[in-house]
Amino acid sequence: MAPDKRVELLAGLHWRMAASPDGGCVLPDCIALAEDDDQGLKPLIFADVAKLQTVCMPVSPDRLLVGFRTPVTRINLSDFNTAAAAASQSFFIANSRTDHFARLSGQIGSYVGRFVDWTIRQAFDGFVADRRATISSAADTHEPTVTS
Repeated sequence: MAPDKRVELLAGLHWRMAASPDGGCVLPDCIALAEDDDQGLKPLIFADVAKLQTVCMPVSPDRLLVGFRTPVTRINLSDFNTAAAAASQSFFIANSRTDHFARLSGQIGSYVGRFVDWTIRQAFDGFVADRRATISSAADTHEPTVTS
């Protein structure tokens, strides 16, 4: 079987191991985070794989597997845990119960919530624009319109 486009694009990244930030990293329930724009790390599943710049995946509490579009790219991983907690839908796994990790639990689901809100807002804005164009077009031709 031929690999799908996503696997092909991931295979084209330059991969290396990096030390985890903050004395350890969390494993988000989405497993991998990606950066494809200037919005920062997000769940890989929400990223445009054709625009991937960086992919991060914890492989142990103290190591991350990081893939880069270009071989000399550097990434600041100091906010990885915050991004990983926000990218988690319902849980993350940490190697300890420190206050730092406990505070991160308040971030769980926040990225997905913002993404859903944005998606609904975009869809509604599109609906409103189409509706206004239809009403405006009907008014220009003096045709009666039916609105609900």
